[in-house]
Amino acid sequence: MSDVTPVRSPCVSICALNDDNVCMGCYRSGEEITQWGAMTEDQRRAVMQKVGERERADMNFFQVPRPSHEETRKAKTRQK
Repeated sequence: MSDVTPVRSPCVSICALNDDNVCMGCYRSGEEITQWGAMTEDQRRAVMQKVGERERADMNFFQVPRPSHEETRKAKTRQK
């Protein structure tokens, strides 16, 4: 009996590939989605690593950078 937990598909039933051929729901490439059923657990773990990286990159794209302490201080000074 194996101690290794099987890697579950990250599919969230939002299947739409962007211009980079990456699903906007699960962050897998079209090829990764197609090959998922034939992959070993190690291959699936490698894909999940990439999925996490893509998701973090996507989230960073939408975040608004916070102003630094110095920028905040200067803005307050200008308001006076």
